Amino acid sequence: MITLDELPNAFREDQEVEAPSAQAGAPSPTRIPVGPMKDIVRQHTENLEKELILRALQETGGNVTKAARRLEISRKSLQNKMKDLGLRDAPAERAPE
Repeated sequence: MITLDELPNAFREDQEVEAPSAQAGAPSPTRIPVGPMKDIVRQHTENLEKELILRALQETGGNVTKAARRLEISRKSLQNKMKDLGLRDAPAERAPE
């Protein structure tokens, strides 16, 4: 099982509560965000999508077509996702030419 401690920092929220432990009264090192689950899941999904898109763009020198292929989505879907996530003009590190 993956714990929150094993996920990137972007998955942790400022508001946290202790997760219930397997044994009653045992201390739990894992903390979970507080709030409506759908909002938490949406935010974490957006953060993960941003990270994956930015990484693909970086690895392809900013080439959207190649990044889309790497992510196994269409170029148009990637462009729409970038627009939705506010990454439309995201600077990608270009490979030296």
